[in-house]
Amino acid sequence: MMRARPATLILSLTLGLVVSGCQTASSAGPPPSDAGSPPASASGGSSQPDIASVPPRYRQLYATLSGNIGNLADQQGAGSVDPVEVPGGPIMAGELGAAAGNRGPALLEPSALAQVSEELDGFARIAMKGVVVLVSYPMLLPSFPDSASYLQFYEQVARLVATHGMALSIELNPAFSDPGLSSLHPDYQGLTLNSYATGQHEEAQIVIDDLHPRYLTILDEPSTFATTLHQPAIATAAGAVQVLGQELTGLNREGTLVGAGVGTWEDPTIEQAIATQSAVDYLSVHVYPTATSQVADLDQVTTIAASARKPLLIDETWLSKENPSGAPPKGSAVAEQKLKNWSFWEPLDARYLEAISAYAREHGISMVSPFSTELFFGYVDWTQALEGAPGSQVRGDAAQLQQENLAAGVLGPLGRAYQATITSER
Repeated sequence: MMRARPATLILSLTLGLVVSGCQTASSAGPPPSDAGSPPASASGGSSQPDIASVPPRYRQLYATLSGNIGNLADQQGAGSVDPVEVPGGPIMAGELGAAAGNRGPALLEPSALAQVSEELDGFARIAMKGVVVLVSYPMLLPSFPDSASYLQFYEQVARLVATHGMALSIELNPAFSDPGLSSLHPDYQGLTLNSYATGQHEEAQIVIDDLHPRYLTILDEPSTFATTLHQPAIATAAGAVQVLGQELTGLNREGTLVGAGVGTWEDPTIEQAIATQSAVDYLSVHVYPTATSQVADLDQVTTIAASARKPLLIDETWLSKENPSGAPPKGSAVAEQKLKNWSFWEPLDARYLEAISAYAREHGISMVSPFSTELFFGYVDWTQALEGAPGSQVRGDAAQLQQENLAAGVLGPLGRAYQATITSER
């Protein structure tokens, strides 16, 4: 749902881009046999997975994820209801990490807009036609510190996105209160379901009036919202519908499509209730775990959207390296930020983006937006020393490489692979 990094552009991206609440990290230590494993190359890239380049401790996970991608690919064209037709196919988009709301005060630094522009330039080289921007609740409400400055920043971001000819999709999500995941530090004490819905309605109207996005998602991971806001009712079908009803009543949409949805690890009956019992314009789904159960739930969500004759957006997706069996998410979201950076994952990540893009075409999905877009500009080679290093060091190494490539106009192997996926679909 969100993420952050050091003083460089991409470093501020992986802590200000905070990991989605669905993602976790392995706590197992490296076995001694890893010491002699050769590191993967961050510069070469690979169109096919090469298990020999994977450190032994990761080979079973690698093989499991590879099989899960195959399961997803097998579901192309398997929908039981004809989807809503999307002329021209889905908008191929990506998460605009430099503008992520959880970066907080970093968004107000003089360099912030230059970072956004540089990232958008990189996306344009990949041929992406849309971006998803996380705007955090309650950062735009007049009662929140520096809200006017944050609004001014996002107004400039919206103009930059338009200048690049891209569609703007905004996720309006509660900021994480964990300082490891967000720099905003909101205080949710005393919040009720009603007061949250009232505030979210007000912030949604500000977004529509001032930023004019094409899409605005106001609820996308009910279980994450429930945990973050300490409001468990949001993670039920009845609670989600209640909150959406309050937020949508009287909302002047002015041409912005407003939607809501679930993650693939959540109960699809919530999506069913949103589709049939609320006034949303579209449905959304976050796709992270790729086990058989999650692929089945994704199929169910696409069927729900088709049956309700509503567009469906995959406005967050990535090949999560955690919970490959589909177990409920547990552990530290920050830890995933280290794990995902190893360059040996690149062939799997490329295969996954190709498979989810094909799935989107076959199922009439309106937008596909990969989450960890900083990896389009480079990975870090695994070494035994880095395996034992703090996650901040690995993220810092990745940030430096990615920033250098962004500044030089260079795409990493995954960026080139996503570019090829996009251009081959036209």
